[in-house]
Amino acid sequence: MGGSTYQQVWDGEWLPLNRVEVVACCGCGLTHIIRYRVRKGKPGVQYTRDNRRTGQLRRHQKGEQ
Repeated sequence: MGGSTYQQVWDGEWLPLNRVEVVACCGCGLTHIIRYRVRKGKPGVQYTRDNRRTGQLRRHQKGEQ
């Protein structure tokens, strides 16, 4: 996979807060980039779907079956 690493996330699991995470779904391989920030004392989170990484991961998973 070209050295890409993904954090394994399970349904309902709490994650530690870092500025940016790349997270892949344990079942379907859908991959998101998650960004955290604090503005005016209020925490915020942004989820962005990463179609390229999702495709790469799904192709890799399909080859393992």
